[in-house]
Amino acid sequence: MTMLPVGSRAPDFTLPDQGGNGFRLSEAVVHGPVLLILYPADWGFICRNEIVEFRDRQPVFGAMGVRLVGYSTNMIVSHAVWSDALKLEFPLLSDPSGDVAAMYGVLDVAEESFNRGRTKRALFLVDQRLNILYNWLTEDQWLEPDYDEVEAACRSALAGNAAGNMVAPPPEDAVPRAGR
Repeated sequence: MTMLPVGSRAPDFTLPDQGGNGFRLSEAVVHGPVLLILYPADWGFICRNEIVEFRDRQPVFGAMGVRLVGYSTNMIVSHAVWSDALKLEFPLLSDPSGDVAAMYGVLDVAEESFNRGRTKRALFLVDQRLNILYNWLTEDQWLEPDYDEVEAACRSALAGNAAGNMVAPPPEDAVPRAGR
């Protein structure tokens, strides 16, 4: 399984958030780029650190016009309680089947992995045309991204995109979809 590369088309999907509301990526990006934050599980120590760090940096990403969206294979009820406990102001998407993580090439499928069937820790910056402008992935579940580097990479990717340096999107019928 290979992570989708920068410049490729992000698969569209519809998933429920922690409130049970439907979230469709293609509708969300109409309002500006989305940073998808994929993490293995609610309540995990490293996952908590990561989500809280993004929560605390939300104003910085907001100033760039970037909307933060979390994703894991946890159930809606877990997301709801965890989101309230962490005082999150961005959606956490629930995908117990891992279909979306599989489409993005970041589902942990290793036989010996403790996180088998969960998403690997990954990031995707998706623009208004569903182009992937930035990505990051670790195979080490204990490794967090360098948050300053993520901010800088997002700024750079958005500046390059505004200058027209990204590849043209593929035809609409080439967009993979998943949904419930």
